[in-house]
Amino acid sequence: MEHYFIVNTLISIAIITLITYGQGTHRANYWLTWLGMGSWFIPYSVIGNWLSARELAEPVILSSELGRTVSSAIQIMPKSLEFAFWLQLSLSVVCIVGMCLFARQWLDSYFWQRMLITSNTCKLQEHLTNQHQVPIYAADNVPSGMLIGWLSPKIIIANTLLTCVDKSLIELIICHEKTHLMRKDNWRLLLLSFVSCLFWWNPLVRKLVTKNKFYMELRCDQSTSLGFNNRYGKKAYVEGLAALVLAGQRTFSQAASINTLPTNTAPANAMVSSVVATQNENIARIKLLNQTRKITMTSKLAYAFITSMLLSMMALTVATTATATTLATVMTNHDVRVSEQAGDMGAEVEFNITVNDRSDPDHDNEYRYRVVLWTDFNQKSSIKVGDNFEFPFSIEDLGDNAKVNMEIVEYFGANKTVAKPVITFPYGEEGMIKISNPDVSMHSYQIKVAPVKTPMPQ
Repeated sequence: MEHYFIVNTLISIAIITLITYGQGTHRANYWLTWLGMGSWFIPYSVIGNWLSARELAEPVILSSELGRTVSSAIQIMPKSLEFAFWLQLSLSVVCIVGMCLFARQWLDSYFWQRMLITSNTCKLQEHLTNQHQVPIYAADNVPSGMLIGWLSPKIIIANTLLTCVDKSLIELIICHEKTHLMRKDNWRLLLLSFVSCLFWWNPLVRKLVTKNKFYMELRCDQSTSLGFNNRYGKKAYVEGLAALVLAGQRTFSQAASINTLPTNTAPANAMVSSVVATQNENIARIKLLNQTRKITMTSKLAYAFITSMLLSMMALTVATTATATTLATVMTNHDVRVSEQAGDMGAEVEFNITVNDRSDPDHDNEYRYRVVLWTDFNQKSSIKVGDNFEFPFSIEDLGDNAKVNMEIVEYFGANKTVAKPVITFPYGEEGMIKISNPDVSMHSYQIKVAPVKTPMPQ
């Protein structure tokens, strides 16, 4: 779990820093924000375990024993297990709260849109609807123009704008919102609202959502200025947008002064696209549209390098969290696995594993595991004991010596690699590994390994 938070935090900070101080295009910054948000949905440990399970070789278990010594009959829940329980419970509560926030926001938006459409001041503009092949309404209580709805989207224009501004600005509003509609931005805004609600506790994700919405508007501005009936250039579009911002602010202020705005305007606007936004965002959009931002080769290389580094970080996280699954599980009975093919040289290995639970100093709980198995050389196998301990390993043949590569993995809510010991010693002898680090784990480990080079048993 710590890998998840550390890696995704670093990725989000890197992306926010890059799009804030970099000189990338609006399109590049837009998709980088999606990369940052998407990283928080990647189940690194699940993917890692799935990939690791596909690469594991299944050992031949010759015998196994399980034992336990408890100094007291009273069993106490280990602290790590208790922490994992509360962590899972906290994450569940956080997710439930996020889902409730999204449901509330969606309902507010739905009823606000419905109230707007059914109000007495909202009228269908038939000539504009026929001209643009999109339902277009005029209504009060809107600052300028906006696109609402998902299955049956509609464009809403403020009544005051129809009579107070030039018709070219009305056409600018319609073409701007039609561009949003063609890009399916109404559905993307719904998805962004879901992400923002689900990660209500995460300021980095909420910042990425805000940046994404901003660059979504900029991309729409760019497309509209270039493709609007071949009549709008960037300069004319920016001038028209500035005029709409001023007109929209006056309209909104007048409506607010007489208390005619719906009470739930703020949460509803989170799921609709509007040609004008907050004052700071409007000023930033106009400034950026006035710039001729052409990404240089240096910027392209920087963006490509940082993006590849972020993707590599995700892949490395998956690789480091990859642990084996239950291919060799210690059981209380003896189990001999017979192979149809014989003659391949490998290693017959006897493991004697002792685990001491030090979570309670007054009670000494000791777990003992013994298993004898055969495995191919250089093949990663695994011993999983119960639900909380796993010991992936591989044997390398060095002639007269065997090199044993091991991992000690604990599962208490989330998987944690305690250590990765490596030991080399002659065949036929017994090697011993002792691990005791209270800062990493409340358990101490003693592992005795005795490998013998031998063909696969028949």
